[in-house]
Order: sequence, then C-alpha cells, then structure tokens
Amino acid sequence: MQTRKTPLVLVAILALLLVNLTVTGEVTVEPVGIPEVIEAGEMIETEIVLTNYGNQDVNFEVDIEDIDLEEDEEQAGPRRDRRGGPQDGDDYDYEWRDNLENDGPEYEWIDIRDWDETREFRLGDDQNTGAVNLNWDFPFYEESFDRIYCDSDGWSSFVNSSQSINTAYPFPSRDQNWYYTLAIANGDWDGTRNGAGPMYTWTDEEEIMIITYYQWDARDNGSHADYQIILEESGMITYQYGDRFGEGNRFATACHVGVNGADGFGFQMVERNAGGGYLEEGRTIGFGPAGAWLSWVVLTPEEGVIE
Repeated sequence: MQTRKTPLVLVAILALLLVNLTVTGEVTVEPVGIPEVIEAGEMIETEIVLTNYGNQDVNFEVDIEDIDLEEDEEQAGPRRDRRGGPQDGDDYDYEWRDNLENDGPEYEWIDIRDWDETREFRLGDDQNTGAVNLNWDFPFYEESFDRIYCDSDGWSSFVNSSQSINTAYPFPSRDQNWYYTLAIANGDWDGTRNGAGPMYTWTDEEEIMIITYYQWDARDNGSHADYQIILEESGMITYQYGDRFGEGNRFATACHVGVNGADGFGFQMVERNAGGGYLEEGRTIGFGPAGAWLSWVVLTPEEGVIE
C-alpha cells in the first residue's frame, strides 16, 4: 500500500494550544495535539505529519484552538472576528482589533507625566497643539510622517490643525481635509474646563510616540477621564481608554472612534453615540498593517492537498 505524507511546521511563541485538522479520506495525524506551555520570549517548532493511506488526494485545513479558556468570556471570544478588515484594494492589509479578541492588543496604560522630555499642553475648547515633532518617520498607508497635530476634541492628524473633525464623520471619509486622521474619542470636549487636563506627549525620537489626554472634560459636569494614543515604528496605532472613561461622563456615549487614511481607506470602529458598554476603562483598540501584528503561533502551510 502506498502512503503519502505531508509535514506541517508549527512555530509557537507563547501557547497552550491544540491543533485541530479537518481532513477527508483515509488519513492519520501525528501528533493529534500539542499540549505545550511556553514562557514569554521562548519559541518552539513542532512538526505535524499527515499520512494518506488512501488512493485519492486528500484536502486538509489546520486551525488553532486555545484549550485553557475556562469561563472567561473575553478569552472565549473568536480568535479573529473580522470586524476590522482588511479592506478590499488595500495593499497594506490594514486592520483593527480590540482586547476582546484572543489575538488583539493588551491593555497596558503608560503614564508619561513625569518622564524626561515629556511635553505639556493646556488646550481649551477647540484648540490644537500645532505640529508636535516625532523626530522619526511613522508609516501610515502610503505615506510617512514625522509630526502630528493633536486637538482638544479627541482627534489627532498628521496633516491638519485647523478644522472641526465633526465635518468628516463618519470614517472613512474622502474629505481631503481629514485624510490621515486618528479619532480616538472625537466629541466636543475641553482640556481645561473644571480643572481638566493637561495633554502630554512624549517620544523616544526613534520608534514610539505617546499622546495622553489626562483627566479630560466632557463638558457635562461629569467626572474627568483619561485616553491615550500610542504610535510605533511598525505602523501600529493603539488607542487606550483609561481612568473613568465612560464612567459618570458622556465620553463613551457621545464620541466616535475611527481611523482615516486616504482615498476612502480607513475604519469606523465606534459610531457616534454607540460606545456605551464598550468604550470604558480598560478597553484597547489596535490598528495597523499586516506586518505590525505579531502572531503567537504560525502554521506552514495552513491548508493544502496530500496527493
């Protein structure tokens, strides 16, 4: 009897996992599972062999299942729920994920207030920082930028310092005034009212930029709240929602969240007035090109035919 084998190579960076294979035909799989616990920063490589004992070609697909979910609703969500793209025609395969997804970004608030070289801005109603230098080039769609303009109304732009973002809602927008804009929590806010603020920015001048709206005011006499944008050299953009966001104020219920590139590319993550119960302290949203997302497990190939 002729047997035909196909090896699969699995590389895991941090995992407790089980590999599930869907096949048709007379096929054996060895091993049937990979119960590995790997410390952060370590990597293993494992070969899985599919053997076809039949006389016909066999199609196979490989999937990954986390077997340590228990009753944690957040971890029990889909590995990728595909809300965030990528979009047809986008050669960079930009997509967004949140920390409700198994392979989404982690919430890790970074307090830059007392760091060396941190800049402080006192922004009132409808005010902008003007150009804030990154001193390195941030890649965004087909362009790169070395400065950013941050506005009191919860948005930052790589090109614009003068318009009201409300004119561009929703994203993506083809209004060229609002190309290359990041709306982390766009609304009619004030960075000085009732003792609010200030805004802080910090860059290492090499590969990271952090913008923090500290104890911002939602102009509703409610509690102040924190939110933060992180830019990385890989092209990753991270939105983080911190202290008291959406708690006793209208930040979550009266803002919209999105990313606008150019020529109709971009995403509306949260529609205006639709963030209640979602935009809250501890929420993180990441956005970036395919190369910016680090996968904790890699399979080669993920599907194929045993001839």
